[in-house]
Amino acid sequence: MRHRARNHVLRRVLSVCATALVVVVAALAVAFTVVPGMQGGKSLAVLTGSMSPRLEPGDLIAVVPTESADLRVGDIITFQPKSGDPLVITHRIVRVQDEDGERVFTTRGDANSAADAPIIAAQIKGRMIYSIPRVGYLTHALSAWAPVLVPCAAVALIVYGLIVALRRGRSRSFRKASA
Repeated sequence: MRHRARNHVLRRVLSVCATALVVVVAALAVAFTVVPGMQGGKSLAVLTGSMSPRLEPGDLIAVVPTESADLRVGDIITFQPKSGDPLVITHRIVRVQDEDGERVFTTRGDANSAADAPIIAAQIKGRMIYSIPRVGYLTHALSAWAPVLVPCAAVALIVYGLIVALRRGRSRSFRKASA
C-alpha cells in the first residue's frame, strides 16, 4: 500500500512539473513569436557582446518595425549595415541628423568605443521592444534541430495520447469487472 501511495505522489509531482514546463514554454512562445509577429516583427538571438551589459550573447530580443520619425537617441535598433545584405546588427542610436531631407542615424554598441557607419531609414529593420536573458541560446540551438525535433515531438505526443487513452480504457473496464 505504501508503494502505491508513493507512486501516486511521484506521478502527481511529475504531472505538476510537466504542466509548469508546458506553461513556461507556451508563455515564451507567445512572448517571442505571437507578440512581435502581431506587430510585423520577429525575435532574434544576440550573438555578440557588443551591447554588453544591456544585452549579452544568448539573450533573445523582440524587434518590431518602427517609423524612422519615431526613433530617438537611446533607442536600440536592428539594422542592415549594407542594404540588401541579410546580416543584421543590433546597436543603440547615438545620433540622429538630417542630411538632404533624409534622417541619418549613427549607432554604436554599448561595449564599443567607436560608432558604426551612418545608416538611413531603409536599412533599419526595427526597434527592440524587450529582451529575455539567455533564452536565445535555446532558440538558436532549437532552430538548428527543428527539422528533427518537430516531427519527433509530434510522434511523442501522439504516442503519449494513445497510452493515456488505453490506460483510461483499461481502468474503466477493470472497475466495471470488479463492480
